[in-house]
Amino acid sequence: MSRVGRGVVYFNRSNGKGMRRSITNHERESLLATFYRPHHRALEEITARALNGRGSALIVDAHSFPDLPWRVEPCQDLERPDFCLGSDPFHTPPPLLEIAEAFLAQGGFSVAVNRPYAGTLVPSRYYQKNKHVLGVMIEVNRRLYMNEETGAKNSRFPEIASAIQSLGLLLRDWHAGRGSRILP
Repeated sequence: MSRVGRGVVYFNRSNGKGMRRSITNHERESLLATFYRPHHRALEEITARALNGRGSALIVDAHSFPDLPWRVEPCQDLERPDFCLGSDPFHTPPPLLEIAEAFLAQGGFSVAVNRPYAGTLVPSRYYQKNKHVLGVMIEVNRRLYMNEETGAKNSRFPEIASAIQSLGLLLRDWHAGRGSRILP
C-alpha cells in the first residue's frame, strides 16, 4: 500500500487522489516519532516480555475493511468475505489459522485467508527470525456492523463485537494451552 500512498503515513486518499496538501519530510518524521515508533517499540517490549515469561508470544492484529474495494487496493475482487484472516508462513502455524477459520465458519461467516489483505504484524526484531512469535491478522468486513456511508452502527453490531471477542479469547486460550506446544 505504500506504493499507492497508503503506507505508514498516508499521502493519498482511498480513491487514489492526493490528500489536502503534501507533508514535509519534517512533518512525516514527526508523525513517525510521535505515533509509529512508540507503538512498535511498545509492541516489541510486550513481545519480549511474553517470550521471556512463557517462551512464546501471540499477536492478534485486528482491522476492518470496506465492503467495496478502494481504487488503490491491489485486490479488486468484488466478492469480499465477511472476515479475512491474514497469515505468514513463518509466524502463523496451521492449527492457529484452522481454529480461527473454523470458529468463524461455524458462526455462519464467510472467511478468506490472505484475501483481500495478506500477512500479519510481527515486530521487525522477530520477523522471520523467531518462530515462537506467532501472529494472525483478523480483518472484519464493515458491512457486518455498520453503515459505511454514515458510520452508524447497524443492528448486528453487538453480535459481531461478541463474535470477535469470542474469537480473541479462543485464540488466547489456544496459545495458553496446547498452542504453545505445537510450535512449528
